[in-house]
Amino acid sequence: MRLQKYILFIAICAAIVSAHAQDTIQKTIGDIYLSAPLSECAMLTPEQRFELIEYAKVGQHDTITNFLGGKSWMDSINTQLNYLKIHQTENTTLELLLKNNEMLVVKTYYAPLGSSNVAIYNTQWQKIRDIKIEMDDCENLIATFVTAKIDNETIVLENETLKQIFDIEKTKYKDCPKTQIIPLPF
Repeated sequence: MRLQKYILFIAICAAIVSAHAQDTIQKTIGDIYLSAPLSECAMLTPEQRFELIEYAKVGQHDTITNFLGGKSWMDSINTQLNYLKIHQTENTTLELLLKNNEMLVVKTYYAPLGSSNVAIYNTQWQKIRDIKIEMDDCENLIATFVTAKIDNETIVLENETLKQIFDIEKTKYKDCPKTQIIPLPF
């Protein structure tokens, strides 16, 4: 009798663990984007995010009015790759890539030169770690403004600093790398 209770207990525990694992696996990039806290996605309410996802599902990339009165739109969403890119404003983008229950989050701000922040989060939007993005220095030119974009299995870094140097100095830095490709951090 004790053995039967023990086996029943083990079976129930296994079922609970299996159900939890399936629930975690079934979350889509859209679900995770919808669950983003306002601290991570302050320009749009969850209802507005849902609206953008629904537009994208039918192939429309309509704009909606964000919290600041500007325009926001979904640039792309790929549910097979668990990837999305949204323009939260005309000068800010948010990219999400879900892989192995971890999410790569790239926030890029343009004012007018671009600068990105990259971090890894879990599916509950708890930050696991920041990813420092640096480009190789060239001729003592420090790449202060660097943007990051997710591209398949890599992150493409672009040196925005080169856009602000004077024409007279451009020949000095003509051999500096404009882009650099790094592997995904997971």
